[in-house]
Amino acid sequence: PAGCASPEALCDLLFARICGVIGEIFAATKLSPTGFFPLPHCFELFGCDMMFDSSFNVWILEINSDPSMTLYEGVNIEDKVVDILSDTLDTFLG
Repeated sequence: PAGCASPEALCDLLFARICGVIGEIFAATKLSPTGFFPLPHCFELFGCDMMFDSSFNVWILEINSDPSMTLYEGVNIEDKVVDILSDTLDTFLG
């Protein structure tokens, strides 16, 4: 897309679009929370399956409240969990 002169710029654009779409989805759950029961005062890990079209638009396929970690087969899962928790705390604590 225009303005993406580098792979880093494309990653930034895609990440911003992903955050925007997911933000809209979670905002919509506040309007109609049927089937969505967030745990108060907790962090939750969701799995989001998505794809991009030829214009780099984000399409959400599904959101899982109990995501599978099978993509990380062959990787020390404990290290991956530490990475996820570290990223979560960095985001939350700034």
